[in-house]
Amino acid sequence: MNKIRYTFYSFLFFTCSFGQIKALDFEKFKDCKLTIEVNYKDRDKDFSEAQKFKDIEIILIHANKDGKVKSFERGYILTIVKDSYKGTFFETSESKSQNQHIAKFPLFEDKCNYCYNAKCFDTINFP
Repeated sequence: MNKIRYTFYSFLFFTCSFGQIKALDFEKFKDCKLTIEVNYKDRDKDFSEAQKFKDIEIILIHANKDGKVKSFERGYILTIVKDSYKGTFFETSESKSQNQHIAKFPLFEDKCNYCYNAKCFDTINFP
């Protein structure tokens, strides 16, 4: 029984940690870095900025200054127009594919958040 339990936990550990990035190599991914100037202060400016990235899958990494990764999310910057309201938000690829539509409002230009083009990032990370 213990052997089965050990095998299960080993399998779980390796499948959960496979492909996860633990530390961010800033130099390695410098060509993939995106500058997204959405700060949620000026709706019109945010809306026009978000339009530039509407069809690009983005990797949003929250890391400390040494590059230790705290969180890693893939998603899209989306916009919404309703009556005279223009909104900009981030939706993870997972919630979009599951048709859940969970909006997030990350600070893209925060000193601890890093945005990358997902296609470029994957090409470098998994050649």
